[in-house]
Amino acid sequence: MVGRDLQQPRRVLTFGGEVDHPGQCQYRLFEDGATYTFSENDFFLGGAAIAVPYELWEIPPEEVEDQWEEITSRVWLAKLPAGERIEQPLIFTAWRRITSPEWGKVMYSQRGFIGHLSSGEYLSVLEEHWPGYPPDIYEVHLVITPAL
Repeated sequence: MVGRDLQQPRRVLTFGGEVDHPGQCQYRLFEDGATYTFSENDFFLGGAAIAVPYELWEIPPEEVEDQWEEITSRVWLAKLPAGERIEQPLIFTAWRRITSPEWGKVMYSQRGFIGHLSSGEYLSVLEEHWPGYPPDIYEVHLVITPAL
């Protein structure tokens, strides 16, 4: 584990065991089944990106921009074991265009929220909905340790 001058060194538990991910205080909203650990002194980012490989999918980029408003993402946090789910307001960046070695031309946007929680265990739920498809649901376990 790499120390990053945090109150609680950042750990991520995935299906393959404990691994250290880049980024000091952030977790991936879509990393279904993962467990992230922070200190109650930490502010953290719950984030992800919407990426559309428009060249690969043969979609004009203007169509991606037009449908942007129809792609929805919602995030809730609930204190475990049975706390009420509280929706988190998300921040979105503007669309950006890049060229990916594996996908070709891609448009993407970042989305996320900044959180700060008291010690305990929480469930983070991301619901992502693309027009014409059923919503995708991702659940991430957050462990917030007491301040040292």
